[in-house]
Amino acid sequence: EAMDHLLGPLVRALESERGNVSVFGDVLDKLQAVVRHYRMRGRDPRAALVGKLVRESIYPQIQLGLEAHSTDPKIVEKSCRVMKHCIRCVPDECQGIM
Repeated sequence: EAMDHLLGPLVRALESERGNVSVFGDVLDKLQAVVRHYRMRGRDPRAALVGKLVRESIYPQIQLGLEAHSTDPKIVEKSCRVMKHCIRCVPDECQGIM
């Protein structure tokens, strides 16, 4: 529940700010800053919740952002960095994304 409280507004901002490259990049930075501090494995009950959030919300929004800003190297780098930290955060739950 705390993770949803932290990540939910950022995920919603990825969707609402996709057209604004500067704000979208800032949201990616903030999302990465939160996710990189967590590591969950196996039976951690948070892992399933965070994994679902990554698979169903974060990853799809990043894909759409990359489609919209595929020529912007900063957005591409920041998007890859977010996904790297998501995969490190919940590796078991992210199998099959990449």
